[in-house]
Amino acid sequence: MNDEILDVEEVATLLKLHKNTIYRFCREGVLPHQKFGQQLRFSKNAVVERLNQNFIDRNAPETVEK
Repeated sequence: MNDEILDVEEVATLLKLHKNTIYRFCREGVLPHQKFGQQLRFSKNAVVERLNQNFIDRNAPETVEK
C-alpha cells in the first residue's frame, strides 16, 4: 500500500481547516504526526483513519446498561 506523506498545508487543505487548527490538533494529540526538526509530517492514511474513527465514534448509538 502506498502511503502519501503530507505537510501541514496539505492536511489543512484535505480537511478544509485552517493551518492553525492543524497545529492545535497536533498539540492536543488529535492528529497523528511526526516532527522532523521544526517541520510536521503526516501519513495521509493515518489522518483519514483518525477522521473516520472520530466520525464513527460520534455517530455510534449510545448503549444503555441494565
